[in-house]
Amino acid sequence: MLFTLTFLALAGTVNANFLQKNATKMRLKALSEASIEERFLAEVRGLTGKGPADLELPAIKAALEPMWLGLPKNQHGGLDQGQVKYALHRLFVQRHGWHIDGLNAGTNDTVSAAGIIREKVPTFLMELFEEAFGATGLKLDEIAVFAATLERLIHDETIDRLKDVYLALGMDVSSMQNTAEADFIMQAFMMSLVLGLDKVKEQDRTRVTESIGFLERSYPAWGEAKAWLKSTLQTTVSALEPATATDGFSFKQMERATEEAAMTFGKFLDRSCMDIKNAILESEEKGSGRVLLSDFYKKGAEKGMLFREKPDYLRQLGALDESQKGEPRMIVANYMTSPTNCLIETGFYNVCCLNECESVMGQLERAIGAPQATPDKIVEVISSITTSTVMVPKHLDDNELLEHGEDHHVEAHLPKGMVDKLRSAAERNGGQVPLYGRLFAQWLHFVFPRECPFPHTAGAINPVTGADYFKTTQERSSMGKAEMQNMIDKLAAGEQGQEESDEDILKRWSDEEEILFLPTEAPRTVLGSMLRLVFGLVMLGCVGFAGMEAAKRFGGMDVGIDTKNWQPEKSHIL
Repeated sequence: MLFTLTFLALAGTVNANFLQKNATKMRLKALSEASIEERFLAEVRGLTGKGPADLELPAIKAALEPMWLGLPKNQHGGLDQGQVKYALHRLFVQRHGWHIDGLNAGTNDTVSAAGIIREKVPTFLMELFEEAFGATGLKLDEIAVFAATLERLIHDETIDRLKDVYLALGMDVSSMQNTAEADFIMQAFMMSLVLGLDKVKEQDRTRVTESIGFLERSYPAWGEAKAWLKSTLQTTVSALEPATATDGFSFKQMERATEEAAMTFGKFLDRSCMDIKNAILESEEKGSGRVLLSDFYKKGAEKGMLFREKPDYLRQLGALDESQKGEPRMIVANYMTSPTNCLIETGFYNVCCLNECESVMGQLERAIGAPQATPDKIVEVISSITTSTVMVPKHLDDNELLEHGEDHHVEAHLPKGMVDKLRSAAERNGGQVPLYGRLFAQWLHFVFPRECPFPHTAGAINPVTGADYFKTTQERSSMGKAEMQNMIDKLAAGEQGQEESDEDILKRWSDEEEILFLPTEAPRTVLGSMLRLVFGLVMLGCVGFAGMEAAKRFGGMDVGIDTKNWQPEKSHIL
């Protein structure tokens, strides 16, 4: 009876706390919560066989699997919230060039009426997952569902944006559009993404045409973008309906085409990104992945609109190397992956240049399948990885193999100084190198200086968009032509650093380590805490009962219990 009363009292208290918690959550997340939960539940039903499965789930799961194998798990074999956000961030950067708000490191979690969807969707979805699967961390299938849910949300945003375009152009969603109108719709849709016009429906056809004309004049790659949009429309519709109707394009067809454009624009944008990167590397200093700041600005003067960011803004982006005497250098990889090279900002996600180091890390994760590895294993894997600027090193010939042995054969693919740095990092961790630590990220930067960004210590930089920089400083992040020429003259008149050798480059090495993820104990759920308490009470009762039986057996005590017919009460937790 005591056990039963205790359990009911605990259940009542927990239920009251649960209701209070949910009431608070309802007040905080009323905005679009119903639609978010509906999408989540639809994906869960697809995963559990209680509804249609999402066609993207297999591809998403395959893309997540290398990270799943590599990331450290908690005691339940799952990934905690930090690891899940990290994996999803990398997934969307790889798949679409998307930087989704709320998944980036250092996300501001402040709740505001306008920012609930923008910054709180991932946290809210995580809470839903914790309620559905328990707070034991997420497994691979569940993370894939999480990712598919976010893609569905963005798909919904795409449909709403397309409807606004139709409204602005005075078109009916039930009508068919000819080829010329369909091409114009695709351009208007992309214009609304690039220019950040969230309220296209408040425009009319004339203003939309003027906005597209502005892109024609200011966005150098707009001509290529129009051809790409036209091709995307034709190939998407043809894939859906090989025999396209001659009476035009339906809203459903335009919906699918604009969704495909939104999903793949990151890959199209990457063509321009590679052009930008190659232009900067024309002035690279001795294969270091860096250029003198004056050379960076000189290249900007040649290109017109590009490479005008102020030194203070580059410093805030983490793209300015001032570790050596003399003129600062611009770090190419950090610059290319910074917010200054994001072309689209929707308020829910940004589309930026693809991070080429993701491919390197993905190949490492796939080959190693663990959160840490020995230096020899890492060198073996890294020696077979190529990038757009780094080719696979040649093997030693047979004579050298006989002279140096097989172990030296592995190390010979990299400069000795780099192998020594890797071994030093391993010595700090019992002979294993943590793959998700700052030292290894720094090592990757020096091995692939043009692809992998230099990892700054936590809090050392604050990468923000030019608009956010202006809000904070009340200054523009970029310079005009005259200001930039003055900056070039100022740098030329300053102290000039000496040209660096390969050994000098490693002087930039920092021994500060920061492990991003370690296995952690998953937080306990309310239900789990209740079960543990109930289990403890049951065990206590069993011990007491056993004690009474022993006392009765050896001491002849009468405890008033019919041990022959006694059975514990059954408890059902609903």
